Amino acid sequence: MTSKLQLIDCQNLAFSRDLHQDRVRRAQQLLGVNVVQRFLCFGLYLLGVNRRAIGQALDIPAETAKSIIKAMANDGLCALEDRRRSMSTFLPQSPPQPAPITLKGTDERIVVDFGVGGRRLEIPRQNVLQIRAILLSMLNSGLLSNHQVAEVIGLTPAHTATLAHRLEQEDIASLIDKRQGQKSEYRVTPEVKAELIQQFVVDVVAH
Repeated sequence: MTSKLQLIDCQNLAFSRDLHQDRVRRAQQLLGVNVVQRFLCFGLYLLGVNRRAIGQALDIPAETAKSIIKAMANDGLCALEDRRRSMSTFLPQSPPQPAPITLKGTDERIVVDFGVGGRRLEIPRQNVLQIRAILLSMLNSGLLSNHQVAEVIGLTPAHTATLAHRLEQEDIASLIDKRQGQKSEYRVTPEVKAELIQQFVVDVVAH
């Protein structure tokens, strides 16, 4: 298959006025008058017709024909539509971008806002291990940035990154301060609590 289109010898083509009128009418109903006009203008240009003759054939000023041709050559299909439109009527639409997840802390709690349907995750400030496990898990999943997490848990970005790596490699036991041992408030083993917290994060993100 050749990569180039063969030149069209328009002198040997037969044109039907009736077919032309019928096809243009149907195209205008489907695509709109302006889009069809731009198609015809650029098509005649590709066939070698000069801009002045194109303007006369389409009953538009030569400068308008020149502008259409320039826009089509530079912008492609986007030039077929009115630039004042906020969305295309026929080009594929980009999928909507999800709202960013925001993280903020108050004196009493940490709040993770997922930006979807008012879904928020609130964690009491005194639950230090829970806060670190959840936020560092979200950091490791790319849902929060290192800067966001570091600012809320009060650590340097470097220390936060280290804890996130340890959590991923060694599970939640790596977050417990080994100098103090396991405090009495942890009435379940670190393994059980880790599984509960991580499952909680998965449920929140999934819904």
